[in-house]
Amino acid sequence: MRGRLVLRTRGDGCANPLDDSQMVTYMRLLHCFLVSLCCFLPTDQVVADEVADLIALLQSDKPKVRYDAARSLKELGAKAKPAIKPLVAALSDPGAPPMVPAILYRGPYVAAMASDALVRIGRPAVPALIEALSHKDNSTRRLAAETLGKLGPLAKDSFAALTKALNDPEYGVRLEVVLAIGRVGVDPKVVVPILERTFRRSEKDTFVRGATLEALHDADPHGTMVIPILVEGLQDPDGNIMAAAAQTLGKFGAKARSAVAKLSSSKFG
Repeated sequence: MRGRLVLRTRGDGCANPLDDSQMVTYMRLLHCFLVSLCCFLPTDQVVADEVADLIALLQSDKPKVRYDAARSLKELGAKAKPAIKPLVAALSDPGAPPMVPAILYRGPYVAAMASDALVRIGRPAVPALIEALSHKDNSTRRLAAETLGKLGPLAKDSFAALTKALNDPEYGVRLEVVLAIGRVGVDPKVVVPILERTFRRSEKDTFVRGATLEALHDADPHGTMVIPILVEGLQDPDGNIMAAAAQTLGKFGAKARSAVAKLSSSKFG
């Protein structure tokens, strides 16, 4: 017979076991007591302790544990500010267990969750991400640029560093850099000429050129400067560039249709 929790005694000193109903009531009372006790603890200290514990878990040898730690830090948002540097370090963490090639691994992706957590932290994460653009690890540089792009105008201070990173030796990093440059909210008069030069000089880099055309919409959403560049892209001999130009032009609606119509009439009229 299973043992039961005992909380009271009979007059003869023998214990009375609690029945199931009394047990449920007792557990509910205990839960309420513990919740009430937490109300008397300093909230900031509780959060600080939680963040410290999660930072420690980012060092676990189990990818799932590291992933869950990054996800919990994401849920804490700005309160996870002390975890910025460990999260930036996790941008190089593919999540693959030891002895498993990252290319064969199918999740959980610790680095991607770390990036999301940094986005939730917001502007305070920008300086560390700028520094990460110079990291020796390719994945860290690429995800740092991607994360700055996700932050948008909050990462405006990263513009100079992103512009410098256009010369990164890895095309995957350059691709994310051009996308981020268009998203960080710098004046189109400054951004568009930089993206145009990147488009023209990267003749053998199809993916970066295509990303540059995509970035033009984010850089100049009203189309005051970029439509002629995109119309030019429609005449590119590379089909992928033509497709990227057409897709981006479609975001400008009637304004783009008018420009394309003029191109058609001049070419075939």
